[in-house]
Amino acid sequence: MANIWSAKVEQTIAAGNYVAHHYIPSESVVKMLAGGAIYIKSDMDTDADGSPRAKQIDPFGLLETSLSTDNGWTGDGRFVNSETIPYYVLPGRFNAVFGTRCKLGDLALVRRRAAEIFAIYADVGPKTKIGEGSIKLVESLGANPWNGAKTKIISGIDFGVDYLIFPRSSEIFGIPKTFDDIQTAGRLAFDQMFGG
Repeated sequence: MANIWSAKVEQTIAAGNYVAHHYIPSESVVKMLAGGAIYIKSDMDTDADGSPRAKQIDPFGLLETSLSTDNGWTGDGRFVNSETIPYYVLPGRFNAVFGTRCKLGDLALVRRRAAEIFAIYADVGPKTKIGEGSIKLVESLGANPWNGAKTKIISGIDFGVDYLIFPRSSEIFGIPKTFDDIQTAGRLAFDQMFGG
């Protein structure tokens, strides 16, 4: 995907309102932006949840994701597969803490250095931590979360990941169900806010 992060995005973030928080890592930044977007700067732990191999590749892995066929997921499998779908995670009670209206399936543009990828909100994490993404998201941002044999998840991405979240975008664009669908819908959500 061609880079779309622009001076306009940077200016919108700079003008946003900081929100105090008590998340780990403590240096994480959360801002509410004009137009309703949310900006987070943090790290990215690797979330294996939803992979059919989750319990084998991650000691904390779960076969389930918060987004499932019970609440809007229509892609392959009952849950969102961490190995094939770029998804991001928000802390438990995120909406209650910040007064936001993020919904499972909402789109975000996620950026690390020169790498950018659109992702969907598919899992809810611990209430005390911020900054987590699927295996596919970590890989798409140019990092390798695996051990040498590719049998265990051993790392994530250090601090410096930008998350630009579009709350309630799933209500407008639906919940995309494939990698390519996410990139197409994500671009539409981005263009709606920042212009094409």
